[in-house]
Amino acid sequence: MLAAFHLIGVMTYYELSEIVDCDTYDDVDEHINNGELCLIDEGDGNGVKIARGCNSLHTFTTDVGQDFRYIKIIETIDLITDDIRETFREEYLGKVLNDYDHKMLFIAAILVYFEALKGNVLDGSATAINTVDIDVEENKNYAKLKGRNTSAMSVQEIREFNTGTNVFLDGDITPVNAMEDLHVNFVL
Repeated sequence: MLAAFHLIGVMTYYELSEIVDCDTYDDVDEHINNGELCLIDEGDGNGVKIARGCNSLHTFTTDVGQDFRYIKIIETIDLITDDIRETFREEYLGKVLNDYDHKMLFIAAILVYFEALKGNVLDGSATAINTVDIDVEENKNYAKLKGRNTSAMSVQEIREFNTGTNVFLDGDITPVNAMEDLHVNFVL
């Protein structure tokens, strides 16, 4: 039901066959940590490669952590957002009633889509969280705007509240990155 997805490639160590030479760096990691996309040639005959598939982000917060510096992660978020919006626009917008049952059907379609993405762009492990549901807080705020006493409403009543044309959803995804950093300790 949701738009077809494509596999998101990994950029780190991607060979750029059309480039024959590049700058060298004393400390390429320092440049990467400063948000620079660097090219490297290790002199092994395998050509020029992207040192690490990162973007210019180099300041992190609790909400925007280090994972947001990786192009693969941003591409995953963009892919999922675009696919959900496109599906909503093509299959639901103006065509489907905005009642609780139909919202839950839309949510079910998104969850099936998330299952299809596991193992490529979403983490498929048992500890990963890939979910979406009705945003109870936004539904509650909408009910308050409509003059309802939400303190007298159950959570289910808030979930089922008629939100006019608005569909308020809240989700959580766990994008998965590629292996890039190896740390090995041997004990003799």
